[in-house]
Amino acid sequence: MGSDEADRDENTRENRDSGVGDDTLYGGSTIRTIETSRTADSDVFNVVHEHGRTYHSYKAGRYLQPNDEREQRRECLWAISMGKFGCLPSILNQAPKNRRSHSCGIAAHQFPGARIIGNDLSPITPPRIPANCQFEVDDVEEFPWIYSHKFDFIHARSIYACFEDTQRVIIEAAAWLEDNGWLEVQDWLVPMRCDDGSWDGTAIKRLTETAVECFRKAGRCNHSEKLPDMFRKAGLVDVKEEVILWPMELNKEALESATLALLTRYGNFTKEEAMELITMARVDLRDTKIHVYQPA
Repeated sequence: MGSDEADRDENTRENRDSGVGDDTLYGGSTIRTIETSRTADSDVFNVVHEHGRTYHSYKAGRYLQPNDEREQRRECLWAISMGKFGCLPSILNQAPKNRRSHSCGIAAHQFPGARIIGNDLSPITPPRIPANCQFEVDDVEEFPWIYSHKFDFIHARSIYACFEDTQRVIIEAAAWLEDNGWLEVQDWLVPMRCDDGSWDGTAIKRLTETAVECFRKAGRCNHSEKLPDMFRKAGLVDVKEEVILWPMELNKEALESATLALLTRYGNFTKEEAMELITMARVDLRDTKIHVYQPA
């Protein structure tokens, strides 16, 4: 743990809503699933303040990235830059009925005839949502999942190093697919890459290597490159993988959101030490002589 305890206070909570378990209105939408889900704990509506960022309070520490407005804007920008929700033409040409997603706002607009359910550990519902969209706060690593119907399409995005047992999550998702349904994951291939050695001795390489070790200590080993095999082990067929090269200059903000909690919780960094390394790494990303990219 870092020594910057004055800045980091795991027990500091911001109560965002006091009503739980009674069709509570949050951000303009009705979170009916909280009552029927596994918990009605008021921590669902709180946040943990840590080093100037906020993190989910329900199952605190389970997800290592923040949930504040900065992070939501970054995730939205990344989702938009991917170009579309869902990369599979065969499923997009159909008329989807029931979908479960981590990017449900985008999906709901793109498929107004579909019923969309979004899942997160944080109640970060936007102020305005489409009528065909429903949000739930739950932990997908609590098995079995509880739904009244199966899904024709389940989508997850940016889940690298999220789960203790990614294979088990994939198996559970496959079990909740209708016949001829699809499961899709859009994710980073972590860590960052450099093919010509131009990042040797740089801060961006040190940050990358340190983050990989911290993920290991956190029990969140990267799974992205193993996803096709995980799909097959879950009994899925017609498994397809598409890899694109992602210039990290487009997503410098991700360096802080992906590594600040990681370094201070598992790397023995203070906030100041972590931010110094992150800032130096951002400078490296602007250096055209350093050829770093992020497969996605």
